[in-house]
Amino acid sequence: MKAVDKHPKMRTAIRTMQIIIACLSIGLGTFLCSTIYLRFGKDPGDDMVMPWAAVGLLGVMLLIRMVLRAVTMGRALDRYKAGEEREFRRGFQNALIIQAALVEGPGFFGCVAYLLSGQWIALAVAVASLLALLVLIPTEASVNRLLEDLP
Repeated sequence: MKAVDKHPKMRTAIRTMQIIIACLSIGLGTFLCSTIYLRFGKDPGDDMVMPWAAVGLLGVMLLIRMVLRAVTMGRALDRYKAGEEREFRRGFQNALIIQAALVEGPGFFGCVAYLLSGQWIALAVAVASLLALLVLIPTEASVNRLLEDLP
């Protein structure tokens, strides 16, 4: 029996996180499309400070996300091993929300940097952030893999 099947409320937690991260992704995607529309056909400026700041911000936030993921998800998995399924669900949701916030911020910053500068590297940051958000969407299979790989 799969780990998610053992805990009926786990499906609800997964669905909730899918909805939350999908909504964050839709918000960033909508702003990204609006930014492209507003900037389309205009010559890029010479200022590269904002675009490179967006690249740096994304890099820093991805590193922080990796560290916080290890810490927050580790705590949640410790709760699961201890048989505290409710606390695991809560910790799992908290961990995903923190991770999503850390990758969403640079995406919006990249959009603003692109809007102001017209430099494609800023747009690439926004797209990379959007993709990083979409990768965070949990599935039953990914949660099962996470829980079944526990020692």
